[in-house]
Amino acid sequence: MRIRLIGLGLVVASGCGTTNATPVDAAVDVAATNDGASGAAATASTCNAWLAQQRESDLPAVTGANATKRAAFLSSGGGFRKLDDTYYGAWFPAGHFGKSKRRVIFVLHGTDGAPEYEFADWQPSFEPRGIAFIGLKWVYADRQEPDRYSNGETLYKRMIAILDEVDSACGTKTADVSLLGFSRGSAQSFEVLARDRAGQKRLKTTISVSGAWPTTMKPTDYLSALDVNGDTTAMAGGRMWMYCGGKDNALGEPMCGIMENAKAWVEKHGGTVQKLYEDPSGDHHSMPSNPAAVTDALDYLESL
Repeated sequence: MRIRLIGLGLVVASGCGTTNATPVDAAVDVAATNDGASGAAATASTCNAWLAQQRESDLPAVTGANATKRAAFLSSGGGFRKLDDTYYGAWFPAGHFGKSKRRVIFVLHGTDGAPEYEFADWQPSFEPRGIAFIGLKWVYADRQEPDRYSNGETLYKRMIAILDEVDSACGTKTADVSLLGFSRGSAQSFEVLARDRAGQKRLKTTISVSGAWPTTMKPTDYLSALDVNGDTTAMAGGRMWMYCGGKDNALGEPMCGIMENAKAWVEKHGGTVQKLYEDPSGDHHSMPSNPAAVTDALDYLESL
């Protein structure tokens, strides 16, 4: 029996000689709702009007700090939209449509997280630059391991479907789209990028924060198959920026060693890592509050 890590804190056992069972939600084929017409006519008015219609009335209720974060997302002009058995949040700041090059960051949260949490972390940095935020809820409270989290195939399908859906009102097809993953979301960002290089090539770059696979374990089945097949070009054209905290031992070993190992894997398969930003005093969740690291990452993104 082989043990592998899907993302931060999630271990799955698979029998020798067999492939892993497909997670419950992996079979969901989310059809893009966009009719193929570009969102080139999208404006701040069309986008804001659409977002104002996307309320949380059909989403699972939240309480306490969760409710506060959700209310803050809505009061900032964002909207939530149900997607099958989950939801996503979208927010486009006032300065987004005035940019000569518009940028959108699709965000994957960490363990037991939510788009609202990530928005609270990143909005102060995104807003001054006019960067739009789209975040997917991809953990299910009513499921058991290993099916509590969407796998890489489902994440990629849903990311593309969401970008297509938002396009007609907010023009995502005429913007640069990048991916940001934190913790478990960072661990999945590697597979999402690999799938994008083999698919629609929608991602400009990926920012991976505090998450990959431990050095003693293999990555996801999709990525491991690239090694088995000797594929050294699967990540060609893929670009990444990575962060680790020197005090982060969330996976039982130094996170910077884990991220260095993942960096080497990306480069082995033809990808480019602009930088592995090592923050000596950083912990697992320290990047959003490190102005130098955030500036470095977003300056890199805006240079593309």
